[in-house]
Amino acid sequence: MATTDDEIEAIAVDMHLPATSPSLPSVVVYAILQAMEDGRDVAAFLAALPDETLPPELAALRDLGAVVDLADHWPFVRVVHVPTEYARVAIAALPAFGGVLIDPGFAALAWLDAELPPATLVYLVLDPSVSGVPGAFAFNWGDCITHVIVHGHTVAPDPIPDILAHCMHVQSVSIVSATTPAAAAAYLGAIVTTDLRTLSVHVASTGALDTSGIVAWLHGLKAISLSITCDTVDDPTALAHAIHACATMWSLSLDGAMDVQGALVRSPYHLHHIRTLTLVQSTDQYVDVFAKLHPDNIGHFSLKKAQGHALAVPRTMGALRKCAVLENIALVHVHISTMSARLRDCFWLASATFQQTTFENPQDVVATMRWLSTSRHLRSVDLDGTVLGRAGVVELARALPLWMATGLKTLALRGSQINDKDAIVLAVALASGRNRRPLTIAMTGNQLTAASAPALLTALAACCDVTLHVGSIFVDSEHSATADATETKRVCTREAATRSPSLPSVVVYLILEALRDGKSVTAFLSALPPLTLPPELIALRDLGAVVDLACHWPVLHITKIPIQYARLGAAALPVFAGVYIDTGFTALDWLDATPQRAVTLVVDPSVPGTLTTFAYNWGNRITNVVVKGHKVKPDPIPDLLGRCVNVQSASIESAATQAAAAAYLAALSTQHLRTLKVTANGTGLLDTSAIVAWLQEPSATSLHLACASVTDPRALASAIRACATLSTLHLDGVVDVQAALATASGTFDHDVSGLSLRSSSGEHGIPILANLDRTKVVSFALENTHANVLLVANALSTIGECTALETVTLTKWSLPAVTTTTGACPRLVTATLRQLTCVPTSVPRIIRWLSTSRRLTDVDFTGTVLGSDGVLELARALPAWMARGLQTLQLEATGLNDKDAIVVAIALASNRNRNPLTIHLTGNQFTMASAPVLLTTLGASRDVTLHLNGPLEYSKYIPYPYDEDDPYGRHLARYNQRVEDSHILGDLIEAHKLRYVSPGTYMSPSRTSSPWHPICL
Repeated sequence: MATTDDEIEAIAVDMHLPATSPSLPSVVVYAILQAMEDGRDVAAFLAALPDETLPPELAALRDLGAVVDLADHWPFVRVVHVPTEYARVAIAALPAFGGVLIDPGFAALAWLDAELPPATLVYLVLDPSVSGVPGAFAFNWGDCITHVIVHGHTVAPDPIPDILAHCMHVQSVSIVSATTPAAAAAYLGAIVTTDLRTLSVHVASTGALDTSGIVAWLHGLKAISLSITCDTVDDPTALAHAIHACATMWSLSLDGAMDVQGALVRSPYHLHHIRTLTLVQSTDQYVDVFAKLHPDNIGHFSLKKAQGHALAVPRTMGALRKCAVLENIALVHVHISTMSARLRDCFWLASATFQQTTFENPQDVVATMRWLSTSRHLRSVDLDGTVLGRAGVVELARALPLWMATGLKTLALRGSQINDKDAIVLAVALASGRNRRPLTIAMTGNQLTAASAPALLTALAACCDVTLHVGSIFVDSEHSATADATETKRVCTREAATRSPSLPSVVVYLILEALRDGKSVTAFLSALPPLTLPPELIALRDLGAVVDLACHWPVLHITKIPIQYARLGAAALPVFAGVYIDTGFTALDWLDATPQRAVTLVVDPSVPGTLTTFAYNWGNRITNVVVKGHKVKPDPIPDLLGRCVNVQSASIESAATQAAAAAYLAALSTQHLRTLKVTANGTGLLDTSAIVAWLQEPSATSLHLACASVTDPRALASAIRACATLSTLHLDGVVDVQAALATASGTFDHDVSGLSLRSSSGEHGIPILANLDRTKVVSFALENTHANVLLVANALSTIGECTALETVTLTKWSLPAVTTTTGACPRLVTATLRQLTCVPTSVPRIIRWLSTSRRLTDVDFTGTVLGSDGVLELARALPAWMARGLQTLQLEATGLNDKDAIVVAIALASNRNRNPLTIHLTGNQFTMASAPVLLTTLGASRDVTLHLNGPLEYSKYIPYPYDEDDPYGRHLARYNQRVEDSHILGDLIEAHKLRYVSPGTYMSPSRTSSPWHPICL
């Protein structure tokens, strides 16, 4: 039964009624509050809710947020910091908090009257040096306190043992600092261990700690975590035995207590139940407690040498290779001997610390970096004080993009002896990465000079949410950038199969239409059973067996088919997308066929052939004509054109004279003519009356005219403006027609989507564009044919209004300063801006305009000097262009220098190209100083080709410049320098596994050979 309009309206009203359940609003609000981390957000959220939706405790929390800063009280309310007058409001809001924190100091006694909600976490901080009321809370809330933090001080009498004894259900005790071992023992003896799970003891002074209380607690089989910091204990064997026997304990930390560590090692029992182990050792002899653990259970391991020489750990790294679930590793001030085996993958590793660590074998640094790269959860890497070496830095750089992509948050490299060369590699790596989280990199205390600033700070500018600490050599900077992400969803549907006998050929035809290579067509048809193919597909299969279909697909070139296979080709004609009749002879058997697709006829009377035969017999089938005029008498072309009565496209590529071109135009049948191209090479006036008449017909869509001048430019200009169907216009020369179009009043009567102008004057192109509906212009080209660079006014501002532009070309013009921001070009695909002379401030604006495109594939700045600001803006835009599909970037002779090379390299290192990318950098002012950063960046890239020249051309063989007049070789120094440069280039090619194509042409390594770590997400 259909729902009536009244029922729909009633349902809509019901959807807006408040919920009748009184608990529902608080449940929803509580869920939102639990997701909030900042108390200020909590206060703002509650203040925006209606009173009737809040239960009493949330209303009290809202009122408390109005008088105190909830940022200090969320999610735990700190009772000592709540003013006395607001204590009762806070007490009423207790159920909304995650717990209660009682700091040292005074608090309102009203808190003691409060009834704590069940399962509330209560933290009590004890510090007898601060006056307060901890005893009152311990006495009244003793059975509710779950966590105690003790700050011991020398006071008499010491109140801490008594207070601890009143905490009947404490789950965690942390003795942060006990003044003496005796005081610590007194605290331990007072703790009620019935519910105790976690215990931490730190003794500040020397002496043996009485651990009988700890031993008793461990035998209770409720302990899960123990941390001891002390000099020695009274009975290390008993404590070691209790640790071994406590099966519930999974976390153990021993700072000092070397007697306990030794007892654990000497014990015949294992520690397979320990998953987290922290050791701080003070002796020079390594005590290998780690060997007692089970490698499959170890999640966290920390080893630190407290003082003196680095602690030699001969077997620890070897044992780590067996740890499959390791999450945290910390080695501080240790010496690692040669690793004999490859480390096992550490998929779960989140934090790695190798501070002041030395490696006996430098290659073990590389192995360690590779080991860290097997993690997919790495968040923190600390290499402070660890000398990495050149190989280690390179491996770190190769791994860094992967770490960033998997979520790295901090990288510490303080005092790691990183120099300026290392900084270039790290800068490339930093720019190559795409960090998922804010990232902080600390590089202070290294061997960096101001020479590192361009690479590091340029890389930083290309990053997002990255903070770099480099010390006082140059100012720290932080830049952020955002990139838009576009998600495309494709929905595919499949029709139900039918039993039609024509289905096989239909399917085959669909597949053939999708194929672009004739060789694939041959292979595909050869693999099909003959019974499933219709006759024309069988003929195509057989034709592919005797000729190369790569030259005939999807259009069949009949003059290239051997005569003996003509009938086979004719039988396959229905399969081809068209027929192309080039100049020359071919079999007359073709004339027996009836082509159903487009037929193109090339007319060139200077080449003997059978073109007249095809024009006579297939005249009504020919749809496209290409005329190559020559001085022959009599000229057969007008007669041939007269036979092509259904021609849709005509291209007069080279008429010998203006009179000949006019004769060809007059002979054309324009009834179905849609596209016309005329190129008249001779001087004089071209009679365009036939063009004017054609433009007045309803079929004209595209006109390409190249000549010096015409007989009646105003008539042709008026016809162009009035032709409602004309969408594409190309004028090469024809200055008189361009002037007539530019000076005519009013706009065009129709939409022109493609406009291309070549002229020796800069006065007409932009006015013609301005007379169009610029929102409909898809393609625009303006080229200067004059020997000198000419000024063109208002070019960028007018082009900027063409919001549908897909292709733009400006060649050899001088552009005035751009004072306002141009529009947007979201559909722009190709931008050619060659040999332009621009004001330096205009180049960044042009590049920002290009960056509004989401489809940019080709950019050409050849001969256009960009300037430092332009290069910087280009570098900022390049990662986005690459991500959107950029394929070619032409930067030949754009005035780039070594400093610019760093900026471009950092941008390229973003490694975001969706498509194979080719960058041309020839003709610039690069020296060998640019080689490391450019080729290192190329090594970190994927599917990128660089074209370089000059000193950056690598050649395996350099001929000696021998001169008979100078047998001793004045050019010897230059030759030696070239050889040295070639060796440097060769080393870079080898180090980064680049593919050397030809002198000056380098390709990034393949995915299988690249030494940089792939990012697999």
